[in-house]
Amino acid sequence: MVAALVNEASWSIPLGAPVYDVAGDKLGTLKGADHYELSIEEGFLLVTTYTVPMAFVERYEDGAIHLSVTKAEVSGDR
Repeated sequence: MVAALVNEASWSIPLGAPVYDVAGDKLGTLKGADHYELSIEEGFLLVTTYTVPMAFVERYEDGAIHLSVTKAEVSGDR
């Protein structure tokens, strides 16, 4: 399955693509997307789901989504 992401350009990104924060740490994998936000899941037994605004997507490169914020900012931990 493919998530169609729309920002300035239209991207087709496969569900399950890895998502990294601005520091290069893996946040999780893409589970869904619409024009406004991404749904990202982290973990196997204890699954955490993050909802990330599209404004936080910096780029899609080499099969991965890279965000412009840290994991702490996404999870609300500061």
